[in-house]
Amino acid sequence: MSGKWLPFELAWYDTRIFNCSFCGIMMAREYWVDDEFPGEMFCEDKCADVKRRVRAEFAEAKAAGRVEEATHGEEASDV
Repeated sequence: MSGKWLPFELAWYDTRIFNCSFCGIMMAREYWVDDEFPGEMFCEDKCADVKRRVRAEFAEAKAAGRVEEATHGEEASDV
């Protein structure tokens, strides 16, 4: 895990709301920026860790043939 905590630098009258890129929780004072996920903001470094783990598990399941690629525009054949 490599990244850093950054503060929100907003004017007192700014009304924007920022949410965690992974869990969606609203963030108020600071956010975690992870080097592996540029452009994303996390409420905690743990959210970036969970995203990293889920992505690795999905890649492993896909390599083992337990997960198929999503196809757009096709109906499910077993419905």
